[in-house]
Amino acid sequence: KSGQSLFRDFSWYLLSSFFPLLVGFVKTPVFTRHFGTEDFGNLGIVQVTFSYLGMLLFSWIASILWRYYQKYKLEKSPELLFGNLMIFFGISLILLAMGSGSWYALETKPLIRTLILVSFGHLIFSQLVMGYLVVVRLEARARLYTIIQSVRAILSFLTSLYLVFVQGQSISALITGLLLIDGLFLVLLALWNPIRLRFRFSPSSSNWKELFSYGMGGLVMNLSILSLNLSDRYVILASEGLSSVGIYDQVYKISQLSVMALVTVFFNTINPGLFKELERDLNSSLKSMSGYLLGFVGLGLPLVVYLSMFSEEISNVLLGAAFRGAHAIMPFVFFAAFFQGLSNFWELRMKFSDRMRLLSQVFLAGALINLFFNLWLVPLYGYHWAAISTLITYVLLVSFLCVRDRDLIRAFYGHMHKLRNPLLVLVLQVIIFAFVDNFEPSMPVRIAIGLIFVLSYGWIVKNSSILWKNNAAK
Repeated sequence: KSGQSLFRDFSWYLLSSFFPLLVGFVKTPVFTRHFGTEDFGNLGIVQVTFSYLGMLLFSWIASILWRYYQKYKLEKSPELLFGNLMIFFGISLILLAMGSGSWYALETKPLIRTLILVSFGHLIFSQLVMGYLVVVRLEARARLYTIIQSVRAILSFLTSLYLVFVQGQSISALITGLLLIDGLFLVLLALWNPIRLRFRFSPSSSNWKELFSYGMGGLVMNLSILSLNLSDRYVILASEGLSSVGIYDQVYKISQLSVMALVTVFFNTINPGLFKELERDLNSSLKSMSGYLLGFVGLGLPLVVYLSMFSEEISNVLLGAAFRGAHAIMPFVFFAAFFQGLSNFWELRMKFSDRMRLLSQVFLAGALINLFFNLWLVPLYGYHWAAISTLITYVLLVSFLCVRDRDLIRAFYGHMHKLRNPLLVLVLQVIIFAFVDNFEPSMPVRIAIGLIFVLSYGWIVKNSSILWKNNAAK
Protein backbone atom coordinates (compact mmCIF):
# COMPACT_ATOMS: atom_id res chain seq x y z
CA LYS A 1 0.00 0.00 0.00
CA SER A 2 1.03 3.60 -0.48
CA GLY A 3 1.79 5.78 2.52
CA GLN A 4 -1.42 7.75 1.92
CA SER A 5 -3.50 4.58 1.87
CA LEU A 6 -1.84 3.28 5.04
CA PHE A 7 -2.46 6.57 6.80
CA ARG A 8 -6.13 6.53 5.76
CA ASP A 9 -6.63 2.98 7.06
CA PHE A 10 -4.70 3.82 10.23
CA SER A 11 -7.04 6.77 10.82
CA TRP A 12 -10.12 4.57 10.41
CA TYR A 13 -8.77 1.84 12.67
CA LEU A 14 -7.75 4.44 15.23
CA LEU A 15 -11.34 5.67 15.20
CA SER A 16 -12.57 2.08 15.53
CA SER A 17 -10.60 1.75 18.77
CA PHE A 18 -11.52 5.21 20.04
CA PHE A 19 -15.12 4.38 20.94
CA PRO A 20 -14.40 0.98 22.58
CA LEU A 21 -11.52 2.64 24.46
CA LEU A 22 -13.74 5.54 25.49
CA VAL A 23 -16.46 3.13 26.59
CA GLY A 24 -13.90 1.18 28.62
CA PHE A 25 -12.67 4.35 30.28
CA VAL A 26 -16.20 5.46 31.13
CA LYS A 27 -17.54 2.03 32.08
CA THR A 28 -14.78 1.22 34.57
CA PRO A 29 -15.29 4.20 36.91
CA VAL A 30 -19.08 3.91 36.64
CA PHE A 31 -19.32 0.24 37.55
CA THR A 32 -16.37 0.05 39.98
CA ARG A 33 -18.18 2.72 42.01
CA HIS A 34 -21.46 0.74 41.92
CA PHE A 35 -20.38 -2.89 42.44
CA GLY A 36 -18.02 -4.20 45.11
CA THR A 37 -14.67 -5.93 44.75
CA GLU A 38 -16.20 -9.38 45.39
CA ASP A 39 -18.75 -8.83 42.61
CA PHE A 40 -15.89 -8.10 40.24
CA GLY A 41 -14.04 -11.10 41.63
CA ASN A 42 -16.92 -13.40 40.65
CA LEU A 43 -17.21 -11.71 37.27
CA GLY A 44 -13.46 -11.96 36.71
CA ILE A 45 -13.26 -15.67 37.47
CA VAL A 46 -16.18 -16.52 35.14
CA GLN A 47 -14.81 -14.29 32.39
CA VAL A 48 -11.34 -15.79 32.67
CA THR A 49 -12.79 -19.32 32.53
CA PHE A 50 -14.86 -18.53 29.44
CA SER A 51 -11.84 -16.84 27.90
CA TYR A 52 -10.03 -20.16 28.27
CA LEU A 53 -13.00 -22.02 26.82
CA GLY A 54 -13.17 -19.59 23.91
CA MET A 55 -9.46 -19.92 23.30
CA LEU A 56 -9.57 -23.71 23.56
CA LEU A 57 -12.58 -24.19 21.31
CA PHE A 58 -12.66 -21.24 18.90
CA SER A 59 -9.38 -19.31 18.71
CA TRP A 60 -7.73 -21.97 16.56
CA ILE A 61 -10.53 -21.52 14.00
CA ALA A 62 -9.83 -17.78 13.80
CA SER A 63 -6.09 -18.43 13.47
CA ILE A 64 -6.79 -20.67 10.45
CA LEU A 65 -8.83 -17.89 8.89
CA TRP A 66 -6.03 -15.35 9.40
CA ARG A 67 -3.40 -17.69 7.97
CA TYR A 68 -5.19 -19.24 4.98
CA TYR A 69 -7.63 -16.61 3.75
CA GLN A 70 -5.17 -15.02 1.30
CA LYS A 71 -4.15 -18.46 0.01
CA TYR A 72 -7.74 -19.57 -0.65
CA LYS A 73 -8.57 -16.18 -2.13
CA LEU A 74 -5.65 -16.47 -4.57
CA GLU A 75 -7.02 -19.93 -5.49
CA LYS A 76 -10.50 -18.36 -5.87
CA SER A 77 -12.12 -20.67 -3.31
CA PRO A 78 -12.62 -18.68 -0.05
CA GLU A 79 -16.15 -20.09 0.31
CA LEU A 80 -14.59 -23.56 0.71
CA LEU A 81 -12.46 -22.27 3.59
CA PHE A 82 -15.52 -20.72 5.25
CA GLY A 83 -17.48 -23.96 4.88
CA ASN A 84 -14.74 -26.02 6.54
CA LEU A 85 -14.42 -23.51 9.35
CA MET A 86 -18.17 -23.62 10.02
CA ILE A 87 -17.95 -27.40 10.43
CA PHE A 88 -15.17 -26.89 12.99
CA PHE A 89 -17.29 -24.21 14.69
CA GLY A 90 -20.25 -26.60 15.01
CA ILE A 91 -18.09 -29.24 16.71
CA SER A 92 -16.66 -26.65 19.11
CA LEU A 93 -20.14 -25.36 19.90
CA ILE A 94 -21.27 -28.83 21.00
CA LEU A 95 -18.22 -29.17 23.26
CA LEU A 96 -18.83 -25.70 24.74
CA ALA A 97 -22.45 -26.59 25.52
CA MET A 98 -21.35 -29.77 27.29
CA GLY A 99 -18.69 -28.00 29.35
CA SER A 100 -20.88 -25.02 30.28
CA GLY A 101 -23.83 -27.26 31.11
CA SER A 102 -21.71 -29.37 33.44
CA TRP A 103 -20.36 -26.31 35.25
CA TYR A 104 -23.86 -24.84 35.57
CA ALA A 105 -25.22 -28.07 37.03
CA LEU A 106 -22.44 -28.28 39.63
CA GLU A 107 -22.53 -24.60 40.65
CA THR A 108 -24.67 -23.55 43.63
CA LYS A 109 -24.23 -19.75 43.77
CA PRO A 110 -27.08 -18.01 41.87
CA LEU A 111 -24.86 -15.17 40.63
CA ILE A 112 -22.27 -17.56 39.20
CA ARG A 113 -24.98 -19.60 37.48
CA THR A 114 -26.39 -16.46 35.86
CA LEU A 115 -22.92 -15.41 34.76
CA ILE A 116 -22.35 -18.86 33.22
CA LEU A 117 -25.57 -18.64 31.19
CA VAL A 118 -25.00 -15.17 29.78
CA SER A 119 -21.29 -15.82 29.17
CA PHE A 120 -22.15 -18.96 27.23
CA GLY A 121 -24.50 -17.07 24.92
CA HIS A 122 -22.16 -14.13 24.53
CA LEU A 123 -19.19 -16.34 23.63
CA ILE A 124 -21.13 -17.94 20.77
CA PHE A 125 -22.45 -14.67 19.33
CA SER A 126 -19.19 -12.78 19.76
CA GLN A 127 -17.13 -15.51 18.07
CA LEU A 128 -19.39 -15.45 15.01
CA VAL A 129 -19.40 -11.65 14.80
CA MET A 130 -15.64 -11.41 15.30
CA GLY A 131 -15.06 -14.13 12.70
CA TYR A 132 -16.98 -12.05 10.18
CA LEU A 133 -14.96 -8.99 11.18
CA VAL A 134 -11.70 -10.87 10.61
CA VAL A 135 -12.66 -11.15 6.94
CA VAL A 136 -13.63 -7.47 6.92
CA ARG A 137 -10.14 -6.63 8.19
CA LEU A 138 -8.43 -8.99 5.75
CA GLU A 139 -10.33 -7.26 2.96
CA ALA A 140 -9.01 -3.92 4.26
CA ARG A 141 -12.56 -2.59 4.74
CA ALA A 142 -11.39 -0.24 7.48
CA ARG A 143 -14.40 2.08 7.39
CA LEU A 144 -16.91 -0.78 7.66
CA TYR A 145 -14.94 -2.33 10.53
CA THR A 146 -14.84 1.03 12.33
CA ILE A 147 -18.59 1.58 12.05
CA ILE A 148 -19.47 -1.91 13.31
CA GLN A 149 -17.01 -1.88 16.22
CA SER A 150 -17.95 1.63 17.33
CA VAL A 151 -21.69 1.01 17.28
CA ARG A 152 -21.25 -2.35 19.05
CA ALA A 153 -19.25 -0.76 21.86
CA ILE A 154 -21.63 2.15 22.41
CA LEU A 155 -24.86 0.12 22.26
CA SER A 156 -23.59 -2.64 24.56
CA PHE A 157 -22.51 -0.05 27.14
CA LEU A 158 -25.84 1.77 26.99
CA THR A 159 -27.69 -1.54 27.31
CA SER A 160 -25.64 -2.51 30.37
CA LEU A 161 -26.31 0.91 31.94
CA TYR A 162 -30.05 0.44 31.41
CA LEU A 163 -30.02 -3.07 32.87
CA VAL A 164 -28.04 -2.03 35.95
CA PHE A 165 -29.44 1.39 36.85
CA VAL A 166 -33.01 1.11 35.52
CA GLN A 167 -33.76 -2.61 35.81
CA GLY A 168 -31.60 -3.06 38.93
CA GLN A 169 -29.84 -6.17 37.64
CA SER A 170 -26.69 -7.66 39.13
CA ILE A 171 -23.17 -7.42 37.72
CA SER A 172 -24.19 -10.08 35.18
CA ALA A 173 -25.77 -7.18 33.22
CA LEU A 174 -22.26 -6.25 32.06
CA ILE A 175 -22.22 -9.49 30.04
CA THR A 176 -25.91 -9.43 29.17
CA GLY A 177 -25.47 -6.08 27.41
CA LEU A 178 -22.72 -7.56 25.25
CA LEU A 179 -24.82 -10.66 24.57
CA LEU A 180 -27.87 -8.73 23.39
CA ILE A 181 -25.98 -6.38 21.08
CA ASP A 182 -23.80 -9.10 19.55
CA GLY A 183 -26.93 -11.17 18.94
CA LEU A 184 -28.50 -8.18 17.19
CA PHE A 185 -25.39 -7.62 15.04
CA LEU A 186 -25.21 -11.28 14.13
CA VAL A 187 -28.73 -11.09 12.70
CA LEU A 188 -27.96 -7.82 10.87
CA LEU A 189 -24.75 -9.18 9.33
CA ALA A 190 -26.52 -12.37 8.23
CA LEU A 191 -29.21 -10.34 6.45
CA TRP A 192 -26.95 -7.57 5.07
CA ASN A 193 -23.74 -9.52 4.39
CA PRO A 194 -21.75 -6.50 3.09
CA ILE A 195 -18.68 -8.54 2.07
CA ARG A 196 -20.79 -11.21 0.32
CA LEU A 197 -19.48 -14.05 2.45
CA ARG A 198 -20.50 -17.47 1.08
CA PHE A 199 -20.07 -21.07 2.27
CA ARG A 200 -19.29 -24.25 0.36
CA PHE A 201 -18.95 -27.56 2.18
CA SER A 202 -16.53 -30.20 0.93
CA PRO A 203 -15.81 -33.70 2.27
CA SER A 204 -12.11 -33.38 1.29
CA SER A 205 -10.10 -34.83 4.18
CA SER A 206 -6.84 -33.37 2.83
CA ASN A 207 -8.16 -29.82 3.30
CA TRP A 208 -9.39 -30.63 6.79
CA LYS A 209 -6.07 -32.20 7.74
CA GLU A 210 -4.03 -29.17 6.64
CA LEU A 211 -6.34 -26.69 8.35
CA PHE A 212 -6.74 -28.74 11.51
CA SER A 213 -2.99 -29.33 11.84
CA TYR A 214 -2.27 -25.60 11.63
CA GLY A 215 -5.16 -24.81 13.97
CA MET A 216 -3.87 -27.12 16.68
CA GLY A 217 -0.49 -25.39 16.58
CA GLY A 218 -2.27 -22.05 16.86
CA LEU A 219 -4.36 -23.41 19.74
CA VAL A 220 -1.30 -24.23 21.85
CA MET A 221 0.17 -20.80 21.17
CA ASN A 222 -3.07 -18.90 21.85
CA LEU A 223 -3.75 -20.82 25.05
CA SER A 224 -0.22 -20.04 26.16
CA ILE A 225 -0.69 -16.32 25.47
CA LEU A 226 -4.00 -16.39 27.33
CA SER A 227 -2.35 -18.13 30.28
CA LEU A 228 0.37 -15.49 30.28
CA ASN A 229 -2.28 -12.78 30.64
CA LEU A 230 -4.95 -14.47 32.77
CA SER A 231 -3.71 -17.48 34.79
CA ASP A 232 -2.54 -15.18 37.58
CA ARG A 233 -6.20 -14.60 38.56
CA TYR A 234 -6.48 -18.20 39.75
CA VAL A 235 -3.25 -17.91 41.73
CA ILE A 236 -4.43 -14.66 43.33
CA LEU A 237 -7.81 -16.29 44.13
CA ALA A 238 -6.09 -19.17 45.93
CA SER A 239 -3.64 -16.86 47.69
CA GLU A 240 -5.63 -13.75 48.59
CA GLY A 241 -9.32 -14.29 47.77
CA LEU A 242 -12.04 -12.82 45.56
CA SER A 243 -11.57 -9.17 46.53
CA SER A 244 -7.95 -9.15 45.39
CA VAL A 245 -8.96 -10.87 42.15
CA GLY A 246 -11.57 -8.17 41.52
CA ILE A 247 -9.10 -5.34 42.17
CA TYR A 248 -6.28 -6.86 40.14
CA ASP A 249 -8.57 -7.87 37.26
CA GLN A 250 -10.06 -4.40 36.78
CA VAL A 251 -6.76 -2.53 37.07
CA TYR A 252 -5.06 -5.00 34.72
CA LYS A 253 -7.84 -4.76 32.14
CA ILE A 254 -7.97 -0.97 32.01
CA SER A 255 -4.16 -0.83 31.78
CA GLN A 256 -3.92 -3.46 29.07
CA LEU A 257 -6.78 -1.90 27.11
CA SER A 258 -4.95 1.42 26.99
CA VAL A 259 -2.03 -0.09 25.07
CA MET A 260 -3.55 -3.08 23.25
CA ALA A 261 -6.21 -0.92 21.61
CA LEU A 262 -3.50 1.01 19.76
CA VAL A 263 -1.47 -2.14 19.11
CA THR A 264 -4.59 -3.58 17.48
CA VAL A 265 -5.02 -0.42 15.39
CA PHE A 266 -1.43 -0.69 14.20
CA PHE A 267 -1.69 -4.33 13.12
CA ASN A 268 -5.17 -3.92 11.66
CA THR A 269 -3.64 -1.30 9.39
CA ILE A 270 -0.58 -3.21 8.20
CA ASN A 271 -1.83 -6.81 8.21
CA PRO A 272 -3.83 -6.97 4.94
CA GLY A 273 -0.89 -5.86 2.78
CA LEU A 274 1.74 -7.55 4.93
CA PHE A 275 -0.07 -10.91 4.81
CA LYS A 276 -0.02 -10.81 1.01
CA GLU A 277 3.72 -10.12 1.03
CA LEU A 278 4.39 -12.90 3.52
CA GLU A 279 2.33 -15.36 1.48
CA ARG A 280 4.16 -14.53 -1.75
CA ASP A 281 7.76 -14.12 -0.55
CA LEU A 282 8.87 -14.29 3.08
CA ASN A 283 12.32 -12.82 2.52
CA SER A 284 11.14 -9.94 0.36
CA SER A 285 8.71 -8.93 3.12
CA LEU A 286 11.64 -8.09 5.45
CA LYS A 287 11.96 -4.58 4.05
CA SER A 288 8.37 -3.69 4.82
CA MET A 289 8.29 -5.51 8.14
CA SER A 290 11.46 -3.82 9.43
CA GLY A 291 9.92 -0.44 8.57
CA TYR A 292 6.74 -1.36 10.42
CA LEU A 293 8.81 -2.54 13.40
CA LEU A 294 10.57 0.83 13.47
CA GLY A 295 7.23 2.62 13.53
CA PHE A 296 5.91 0.34 16.27
CA VAL A 297 8.91 0.96 18.54
CA GLY A 298 9.10 4.67 17.78
CA LEU A 299 5.42 5.25 18.52
CA GLY A 300 4.68 2.50 21.04
CA LEU A 301 7.58 2.99 23.45
CA PRO A 302 6.80 6.64 24.30
CA LEU A 303 3.14 5.71 24.72
CA VAL A 304 3.88 3.20 27.50
CA VAL A 305 6.44 5.53 29.09
CA TYR A 306 3.95 8.43 29.27
CA LEU A 307 1.16 6.17 30.56
CA SER A 308 3.53 4.85 33.25
CA MET A 309 4.45 8.38 34.33
CA PHE A 310 0.81 9.22 34.97
CA SER A 311 -0.48 5.85 36.18
CA GLU A 312 -1.61 7.21 39.55
CA GLU A 313 -3.60 10.00 37.93
CA ILE A 314 -5.14 7.52 35.48
CA SER A 315 -6.25 5.27 38.34
CA ASN A 316 -7.79 8.21 40.25
CA VAL A 317 -9.88 9.15 37.22
CA LEU A 318 -10.85 5.72 35.93
CA LEU A 319 -11.21 3.55 39.04
CA GLY A 320 -13.35 3.48 42.15
CA ALA A 321 -11.68 4.19 45.49
CA ALA A 322 -11.41 0.51 46.43
CA PHE A 323 -9.40 -0.23 43.26
CA ARG A 324 -6.96 2.69 43.16
CA GLY A 325 -4.38 1.22 45.52
CA ALA A 326 -3.29 -1.15 42.74
CA HIS A 327 -2.07 1.65 40.46
CA ALA A 328 1.51 0.49 41.12
CA ILE A 329 1.00 -2.50 38.80
CA MET A 330 -0.07 -0.33 35.85
CA PRO A 331 3.42 0.44 34.42
CA PHE A 332 4.24 -3.28 34.37
CA VAL A 333 1.01 -4.02 32.51
CA PHE A 334 1.66 -1.21 30.01
CA PHE A 335 5.12 -2.55 29.17
CA ALA A 336 3.93 -6.19 29.08
CA ALA A 337 1.31 -5.19 26.48
CA PHE A 338 4.01 -3.39 24.48
CA PHE A 339 6.25 -6.47 24.43
CA GLN A 340 3.28 -8.65 23.55
CA GLY A 341 2.67 -6.43 20.53
CA LEU A 342 6.37 -6.58 19.68
CA SER A 343 6.27 -10.38 19.66
CA ASN A 344 3.64 -10.26 16.88
CA PHE A 345 6.31 -9.44 14.30
CA TRP A 346 8.26 -12.65 14.93
CA GLU A 347 5.03 -14.59 15.37
CA LEU A 348 3.91 -13.64 11.85
CA ARG A 349 7.25 -14.56 10.30
CA MET A 350 7.29 -17.96 11.98
CA LYS A 351 3.68 -18.68 11.02
CA PHE A 352 4.31 -17.99 7.35
CA SER A 353 7.57 -19.97 7.35
CA ASP A 354 5.74 -23.09 8.66
CA ARG A 355 7.46 -23.04 12.05
CA MET A 356 4.21 -23.26 13.97
CA ARG A 357 5.41 -26.10 16.19
CA LEU A 358 8.46 -24.14 17.36
CA LEU A 359 6.34 -21.03 17.90
CA SER A 360 3.87 -23.02 19.99
CA GLN A 361 6.67 -24.51 22.07
CA VAL A 362 8.16 -21.07 22.73
CA PHE A 363 4.88 -19.59 23.99
CA LEU A 364 4.05 -22.74 25.98
CA ALA A 365 7.41 -22.45 27.71
CA GLY A 366 6.63 -18.78 28.41
CA ALA A 367 3.27 -19.67 29.95
CA LEU A 368 4.88 -22.28 32.20
CA ILE A 369 7.63 -19.87 33.28
CA ASN A 370 5.01 -17.24 34.10
CA LEU A 371 2.95 -19.75 36.09
CA PHE A 372 6.06 -20.76 38.03
CA PHE A 373 6.81 -17.11 38.87
CA ASN A 374 3.22 -16.54 39.97
CA LEU A 375 3.05 -19.63 42.18
CA TRP A 376 6.36 -18.66 43.75
CA LEU A 377 6.11 -14.89 44.11
CA VAL A 378 2.41 -14.03 44.57
CA PRO A 379 1.93 -15.97 47.86
CA LEU A 380 5.14 -14.39 49.22
CA TYR A 381 4.86 -10.78 48.06
CA GLY A 382 1.26 -10.21 46.97
CA TYR A 383 -0.69 -9.85 43.74
CA HIS A 384 1.48 -6.96 42.48
CA TRP A 385 4.09 -9.54 41.55
CA ALA A 386 1.70 -11.19 39.12
CA ALA A 387 2.01 -8.15 36.82
CA ILE A 388 5.79 -8.07 37.25
CA SER A 389 6.03 -11.77 36.39
CA THR A 390 4.06 -11.27 33.18
CA LEU A 391 6.38 -8.46 32.06
CA ILE A 392 9.51 -10.50 32.82
CA THR A 393 8.11 -13.42 30.83
CA TYR A 394 7.31 -11.30 27.77
CA VAL A 395 10.79 -9.75 27.83
CA LEU A 396 12.31 -13.25 27.89
CA LEU A 397 10.00 -14.37 25.06
CA VAL A 398 10.85 -11.47 22.76
CA SER A 399 14.57 -11.87 23.53
CA PHE A 400 14.44 -15.54 22.56
CA LEU A 401 12.51 -14.82 19.36
CA CYS A 402 15.06 -12.17 18.38
CA VAL A 403 17.90 -14.67 18.83
CA ARG A 404 16.03 -17.44 17.05
CA ASP A 405 15.06 -15.33 14.01
CA ARG A 406 17.80 -12.77 13.46
CA ASP A 407 16.89 -11.75 9.91
CA LEU A 408 14.31 -9.24 11.08
CA ILE A 409 16.71 -7.75 13.63
CA ARG A 410 19.41 -7.41 10.96
CA ALA A 411 16.94 -5.57 8.70
CA PHE A 412 15.83 -3.43 11.63
CA TYR A 413 19.43 -2.36 12.38
CA GLY A 414 19.40 -0.44 9.11
CA HIS A 415 16.77 1.88 10.61
CA MET A 416 18.18 2.16 14.14
CA HIS A 417 19.87 5.53 13.52
CA LYS A 418 16.42 7.06 13.03
CA LEU A 419 15.56 6.22 16.65
CA ARG A 420 18.62 7.90 18.15
CA ASN A 421 17.19 11.41 18.63
CA PRO A 422 13.66 10.29 19.69
CA LEU A 423 15.06 7.91 22.32
CA LEU A 424 17.47 10.55 23.65
CA VAL A 425 14.56 12.96 24.05
CA LEU A 426 12.49 10.26 25.77
CA VAL A 427 15.28 9.44 28.24
CA LEU A 428 15.72 13.15 28.99
CA GLN A 429 11.99 13.50 29.61
CA VAL A 430 12.00 10.59 32.06
CA ILE A 431 14.88 12.18 33.99
CA ILE A 432 13.10 15.56 34.08
CA PHE A 433 9.84 13.97 35.23
CA ALA A 434 11.59 12.00 38.00
CA PHE A 435 13.23 15.20 39.26
CA VAL A 436 10.05 17.31 39.13
CA ASP A 437 7.95 14.55 40.69
CA ASN A 438 10.01 14.79 43.89
CA PHE A 439 8.42 18.21 44.50
CA GLU A 440 4.87 16.79 44.17
CA PRO A 441 3.61 19.30 41.58
CA SER A 442 -0.09 20.10 41.28
CA MET A 443 -2.31 18.40 38.75
CA PRO A 444 -2.33 21.32 36.24
CA VAL A 445 1.47 21.40 36.32
CA ARG A 446 1.68 17.65 35.73
CA ILE A 447 -0.76 17.90 32.82
CA ALA A 448 1.25 20.76 31.32
CA ILE A 449 4.46 18.72 31.62
CA GLY A 450 2.78 15.77 29.92
CA LEU A 451 1.58 17.91 27.01
CA ILE A 452 5.03 19.43 26.55
CA PHE A 453 6.58 15.95 26.52
CA VAL A 454 4.12 14.61 23.94
CA LEU A 455 4.41 17.62 21.64
CA SER A 456 8.20 17.73 21.78
CA TYR A 457 8.48 14.02 21.09
CA GLY A 458 6.00 14.33 18.23
CA TRP A 459 8.12 17.10 16.69
CA ILE A 460 11.25 14.92 16.94
CA VAL A 461 9.41 11.95 15.40
CA LYS A 462 8.24 14.08 12.50
CA ASN A 463 11.82 15.07 11.76
CA SER A 464 13.29 11.58 12.27
CA SER A 465 11.18 9.76 9.65
CA ILE A 466 10.31 6.80 11.86
CA LEU A 467 6.71 6.50 10.67
CA TRP A 468 6.26 3.24 8.78
CA LYS A 469 4.84 4.98 5.71
CA ASN A 470 8.32 6.41 5.13
CA ASN A 471 10.08 3.08 5.56
CA ALA A 472 7.83 0.37 4.16
CA ALA A 473 8.08 -0.62 0.56
CA LYS A 474 5.77 1.42 -1.57
